[in-house]
Amino acid sequence: SQSRYANDDSVLWFLRKAMRISENIKYAKGLDLKYKGLAAYYYNKNLYKRSLFYVLKGFKISTDLDDKRGLCYSTANIGDCLHKLKKYDQALKYYKKSLYLRISNGFESSLSSAYIKVAYTYADLKNYEKAIIYWKKGLKISKRVNSIQDLIQYYKLGYKISLAKSDSVFALKYFRLFHKYKLLDLQEVNNAAVNQIKVKNASDIAMAETLILRKKNDEIKDHLLKLEKINSDLIQFTHIASHDLKEPIRTVMMHLSLLQKRLQDTSYDFSDLISTAQSSSERLYQLIIGLSTFLDVNRVANSMESIDLNELAQDVLSSLDRFISEKNASVVVDKLPILYFEKMKMHILFQNMISNGIEFNESTKPVIVTGK
Repeated sequence: SQSRYANDDSVLWFLRKAMRISENIKYAKGLDLKYKGLAAYYYNKNLYKRSLFYVLKGFKISTDLDDKRGLCYSTANIGDCLHKLKKYDQALKYYKKSLYLRISNGFESSLSSAYIKVAYTYADLKNYEKAIIYWKKGLKISKRVNSIQDLIQYYKLGYKISLAKSDSVFALKYFRLFHKYKLLDLQEVNNAAVNQIKVKNASDIAMAETLILRKKNDEIKDHLLKLEKINSDLIQFTHIASHDLKEPIRTVMMHLSLLQKRLQDTSYDFSDLISTAQSSSERLYQLIIGLSTFLDVNRVANSMESIDLNELAQDVLSSLDRFISEKNASVVVDKLPILYFEKMKMHILFQNMISNGIEFNESTKPVIVTGK
């Protein structure tokens, strides 16, 4: 049972030998462990269908023995295999069953990991509202038990969901938290390794710590390289997206102007509709320009300007006008100061605060107050 997580081919021979002995003496509990061991072996080899075959055998034995803890792990492992095979609907069914078994039998130590699997699968199915519900419940438990490994997964999923919902503020927040706990995990692993090393004298200690620090530094360097690549990809995507979007927006603005000229002779007054469309197109065009410069670090020194937050708030409300109407919401803006800051960032901040305040408000007629 201790070797079932190994990836060494020699383990397979021992597992099969132990399985045959358990079958011959009809030792069900031992056979269950061997099936789980074989399932884990094939899972580590990325042979998910083969792994699923043995997981289902173990699941049957756990069911016959009424082994609640065994059923918890078997259902979760079935879900893992199905998830890897991209059968998300079926995986979700087993993940939820595993979660229910843990809750009903009081297995609180593994609740956090059960919630994250359900949340991840909902996210893969693009059901982000359901994903957020399970994500919040599991994150609360994970924080309470201070499980760094689970927190890494929760913040990674939070970042993924925020990106899918185009929430840049929360995406950045969870992106930073994910990498913060990733580095903490590396530090914890290395500290544990230092404690486990048995040394006889000071030179051995120094040598051991040096080797571990080198390994840690290499892992951190690899991590930073990945971060740099992600940042580079984001910058490239931003420039490409802003470039490709400018032309169709220009075309829309030009055709609206032509339409306005041609409708001047008609009796119906289209001016309000056209004016609103032109205004929205202009704001979208400015946002695209802002997007192309948002990640340009060389512009920071020249981008600061005096901003009247009252005018900026009105611009944001104009861009969210349709969304506010659909949600039957109202936004009250108190007297706001003038700040010296980056206008694009402040615009995004106000837009996210107001839209999130409406989106996650439980009232049927949300009222959002923006003030000092």
